[in-house]
Order: sequence, then structure tokens, then C-alpha cells
Amino acid sequence: MCYYESIEKLYGGFYEKLYSEKKPIVVMYSPYVSGIYIYTRCILFKRIIESDAISWEQASFLILSGGEILPEDVAPRDAWDELLSTYWFSNVPERGSHITVAEFCGMATKTLDYKGGLFYSLFKNDRYAFRDLRFKAIVPVHLDPKAKLKGLDALSITERLIEEVERSALKNQKTEVSE
Repeated sequence: MCYYESIEKLYGGFYEKLYSEKKPIVVMYSPYVSGIYIYTRCILFKRIIESDAISWEQASFLILSGGEILPEDVAPRDAWDELLSTYWFSNVPERGSHITVAEFCGMATKTLDYKGGLFYSLFKNDRYAFRDLRFKAIVPVHLDPKAKLKGLDALSITERLIEEVERSALKNQKTEVSE
């Protein structure tokens, strides 16, 4: 008697049913796979948030996934490639180089379609994006425009900017409805 036959006799065909039906295996491994996926996402965000200076790739991932332009399961490399496909950069920075506060503000305002004030509307560049966001208290006062951006500050700016864009969209919608 072989090993498999002895196990079948002992467990009454349980293993045969288990291997013949694929559903129990999928059900057994789906929490494991989803746990790995969630853990990977958490580590990715943890690295960005705890970083003393985030890269362009991490910044594009944070803005595009936070603004729901790309799904959250996209990789930072894919988010960077998506941002490059917009052709906003005349001088394309390196993927791993660190981004400054003003550059992040400029990229975030273009990506999230921020309307802004008078000078930003006329001159859509990083300097006026930073100044406009600082005026609206989206960018904290302690940040210098030429300083490297920390991950936690990037998350804060992204969150506040998304709220501002949604607020202005609702305001425009109310204005159209009342007219």
C-alpha cells in the first residue's frame, strides 16, 4: 500500500476531494494573498512618509494615487511613467532625484487641475504654485521652496490640496445650479 492510499483510507477521501475541487484552495489562499498585498502597500506608504527627502517617482505616485487619477494598486514606477506621458517637463528630472517643495507644488497643481489665484493663472510655474498654496495655507509656513520635501509634508500638502480642489469644484457647481 502506498502512502497516498494509506492517507485516503485514514481520512476517507478528504484529500482527493480537496485536490479535485479548486475552490477550497483558492478560499484558503485568498486571505494570505490579500494580506501580502495590503502589507506591501503599507510598506510603500511607510517608506514615503518616513523619508527625509522623497524622489520624483514617489511624489508622482503620491499625487496620482491620492488624487484618484490612477488606481492605488499602481506601482510608483508606473505612476512616474504616466506623469512623463503628459509632457509637462521641458527638462525631465531623473526618476530617483529628490524633489523640492516648489517643484512638488507645481507638479501637484498641474496634476490635480488646481485653478489658483491671479498670478498662478497667468504664470503656471512652480514659483507661483508654491506662493499660491502657501497663501491658502495648504503649504505649511515653515517650508522653504528650495528645500527637499519630506514625505510627511508631501502627504499633508497632497491631502489639503485635494480638499481645496474638491471645495472649489463644489463651489463652482453650486454657482452653476443657482444661475
